[in-house]
Amino acid sequence: MTLSLLTSECISAGTDRAGELRFNAHVPERCGIEVIDQAGEVSFGQQYTGRAIQLRAENNIEEGQIRLKLNYADFGELSSRIPPSRIRFKVDVPQSYEGDVDYWRDGVVLDKQQLAQDDMIYIQARIDLDESQIPAGELVMRLEWSTECVR
Repeated sequence: MTLSLLTSECISAGTDRAGELRFNAHVPERCGIEVIDQAGEVSFGQQYTGRAIQLRAENNIEEGQIRLKLNYADFGELSSRIPPSRIRFKVDVPQSYEGDVDYWRDGVVLDKQQLAQDDMIYIQARIDLDESQIPAGELVMRLEWSTECVR
């Protein structure tokens, strides 16, 4: 004959007075951007016609705001030939914001409610000159965008 003894232990720290169980958790704050598509195209002239860079905002802070800004910009050979005021960026979140390099170095503050439901951010670039005024060859812009949480 085998005898089994089962024991059970009750810990009251996880129960309230009515005997209901509850779970507690801490969700850390997140604020940043995730790169979805980093290959955009530069347009020339007055229109943004090239493919946009796609980012997704990450912000789980209730009623928080995000400052989107351009941290770093390398325009290669263009830097010596085209003033930064002629290099322009348009950001759609779905509202549109447009400005030159200096404008985006300061950035814009966005409320979470201004973002689309999917939290996508689309960035397009253009050079405010006719294409005939740009030296021939491949042009590459290396950019670093960032977000800061603002309360």
